[in-house]
Amino acid sequence: MSGILGTLRTDGSASDPAALQRMLKGLLHRSEGGNATWHDDSIAMGQLTLLPRENKQALEVEHGDQHVLVADARLDNRDDLCRSLACADTETDEQLILRAYLRWGEACPEHLLGDFAFAIWNGVEQRLFCARDHLGTRSFYYHQGAGHFLFATEIKALLAHGVVPRDLDEGRIADYLGRIFADKTSTFYKAIQRLAPGHSLTISATGHQLRRYWMLDPDLRIERASDEAYAEEFRSILTTALGDRMRGEQPIGVLLSGGLDSSALAGIARQKRAEWGHSPLPTLSATFPDFPAIDERSFLDVILADGHMDPTFVSASDTSPLAEIDAALACEDEPFYSPNLFVYWALAKAAQKRGLRVLVDGVDGDTTVCHGLEYVAQLCGSGRWIQAVREARGLGRRFGHPARRFLWHFGIGPGVLHPLAHWCRRLVGKGAPSPPSTINPDFAKQVGWSSRLHELLGSQLRPARTLRDSHWRSLTSALVPHYLEVNDKAAAAFGMDHRHPYFDLRLVEFCYGIPANQKLSDGWDRVVQRRAVEGFVPKQIQWRVQKSDWGEQFKHGFLNRDRERLESILAGDIGELGSYVDAKALAATYRRATEGNVCESDGMNLWLAITLGLWLEQRPK
Repeated sequence: MSGILGTLRTDGSASDPAALQRMLKGLLHRSEGGNATWHDDSIAMGQLTLLPRENKQALEVEHGDQHVLVADARLDNRDDLCRSLACADTETDEQLILRAYLRWGEACPEHLLGDFAFAIWNGVEQRLFCARDHLGTRSFYYHQGAGHFLFATEIKALLAHGVVPRDLDEGRIADYLGRIFADKTSTFYKAIQRLAPGHSLTISATGHQLRRYWMLDPDLRIERASDEAYAEEFRSILTTALGDRMRGEQPIGVLLSGGLDSSALAGIARQKRAEWGHSPLPTLSATFPDFPAIDERSFLDVILADGHMDPTFVSASDTSPLAEIDAALACEDEPFYSPNLFVYWALAKAAQKRGLRVLVDGVDGDTTVCHGLEYVAQLCGSGRWIQAVREARGLGRRFGHPARRFLWHFGIGPGVLHPLAHWCRRLVGKGAPSPPSTINPDFAKQVGWSSRLHELLGSQLRPARTLRDSHWRSLTSALVPHYLEVNDKAAAAFGMDHRHPYFDLRLVEFCYGIPANQKLSDGWDRVVQRRAVEGFVPKQIQWRVQKSDWGEQFKHGFLNRDRERLESILAGDIGELGSYVDAKALAATYRRATEGNVCESDGMNLWLAITLGLWLEQRPK
């Protein structure tokens, strides 16, 4: 993991090295392995590395013939690139990216596989080429003003330059409070944008060009001969993805929850370390001793019993969502959706104490692999009732409930009734959902809530009719890069690199492209993954029926451990937050929560409003 930054004077005037140094100062938490800068006439760029340099050489900005690169990158297809580019396998990832640019020009991101964000100054053509990886595992923020262009890994570096206006983007605020996950480019600052995943950007004195170089093909289909063939390919891709992320000499650990995703990673990583003759695999796990219903310790003990692991347990009952919220907001630069970040924060502290520098995380494998429950709705919606009943019976056997409950909840409701209700609302002119009750009605009217939803979501306001449609929406949601950005910054705050095998492009495309019966079969969700991990995880984990919901710990910590701070915020004038939130509705939501009547939406609405208010108070003015 690295940090990158740069300034380009598009009006041809000289760059300001002092301004670059101010930006660099904002990213020094990413520079344990060193930092370096370079400037020439109108361009200045900087590079930092979070992890100590394994080759012990001083960090330098990568130069080529009239080309200069800064990159935050970890490439997975190094062997293929070395063959294609006819170069030695000792080349660094940065050198390979620069060689790729010299070979393929601005089409080079199409030939790269991995996590990356980079910028290349083309001195011959006097233009800056920037790119971000396919799924958004690395961050890239930029500001384009009159006569200048700035970019950086984090927003705080852009704000440190001195020319970036700090006016808020109220549309982004509305999206945040309303949980609209569609916009991948805006930030909470009008003058700062994100480069969207799968996009590149070229800047020169004559203007800029934004280009999409990749998107998940909605028509992608993968056909194999048998269930075993699908499972074998899944296992091969996941093993390769994990192996690529274990490359290097930095101390590495796995976040282990006891669920299927993280257990599979830990099982594969343990086996690899044993084969390599390495020490037992460090694992870090959150436990909830005060909440037996969601505590995973019994499942953790099952997988740890197979040996060659060195576990650390962190009691999540000892912390709460607001315990270190000020530090988290300063780290993230923006309000964030992750209400359980406080659990990761505690795990990262423990990992730092152990001296780990790389954390492998199975977070949100559900999105990549897909539970497949929407298949029941698809079957009902297309009139294949016999097969729908068969899947509902399978779910009933798994969970010990009547099949009719699953047929109604997962089939008839979403497959028949919800689409019908949607079209009825359209007929009477109520196609878009109303804003949450906690949003200030005047603010909702000001941002044009209904028209904004239609503009951002379009056809996605219509219920998904097939499993493929639902899966595609999940994988392409703005929520995916948002969580990856949040985790990346949180890890960097503790001097660590966060890696996500389940967001490997090869695995994402495979899981999306396989047939529905590889996601749900005879009532077993994620069935291709369950078959694939045979031998890597104990059967109690492989065929585990339910997973724990950390929501109860969040609600308890938020409404009890954080109660004093919550009440101090809500008791008086809520200040700038009142422009965006209905104070009376917010107070009513809190009152319902403290009376024990809180629902999931109430808890989330309360969390979003409070987090936004705290960020508004502490943000750079």
